[in-house]
Amino acid sequence: MEKVPLISLPTLEKPFYRVAMDIVRPLTASRNGRRFLLVISDYATKHPEELPLRTANARKIAEVLEQFF
Repeated sequence: MEKVPLISLPTLEKPFYRVAMDIVRPLTASRNGRRFLLVISDYATKHPEELPLRTANARKIAEVLEQFF
């Protein structure tokens, strides 16, 4: 079996140029009723941001992302 050569990925120079997102759920509700966490991780800096949510539907996530970016 022949080895496949490794391909180097381009270095990301700008923070938040590429991100990964996931939702952690369900959590015990906070005093404000937030039971979900939207976690956004930056590929360049590896810095995670956690944003608490009451609901985890597409409309709410879009609103939070507009405010965040």
